[in-house]
Amino acid sequence: MIRKRTIIIVITILLLLAGILFYLQWGRQMDVSSSSGSGSDNHYELRVSVILNTLVVTDQQKCAEQIFEKCRDNSFHSVRFSYDIQIPHALSVTVYKNQKDAESGNSAFRFSYRQEKQIDGTYNIVDNPEKFTLEMD
Repeated sequence: MIRKRTIIIVITILLLLAGILFYLQWGRQMDVSSSSGSGSDNHYELRVSVILNTLVVTDQQKCAEQIFEKCRDNSFHSVRFSYDIQIPHALSVTVYKNQKDAESGNSAFRFSYRQEKQIDGTYNIVDNPEKFTLEMD
């Protein structure tokens, strides 16, 4: 009787821990913690810090592509970029796994999307994503 109860308690605790870990890894959305832009007449660069809200980053390139898509679509839930004023010609992103890492400056990785000619303002990230290449730092 006691052995059966112990097994049930252990299984319940393990399921609870598995649920917590699942939530911490996949249950929360990434979001922008800060953004800034700089530029001149024909070139505008957007710098973004993103918090993934995850425990582990398994594929940095796939993650970078997802962030690039969210920037292009302007689909982060807590920030909207002012693309009506000027659309970026370059994107630089610092990625943090969680808020605590962001506060301590411990980035998971950095990447940028740039054109071959960095000063040329011919293409932007929204209308011409195929003209940009991913550079992992």
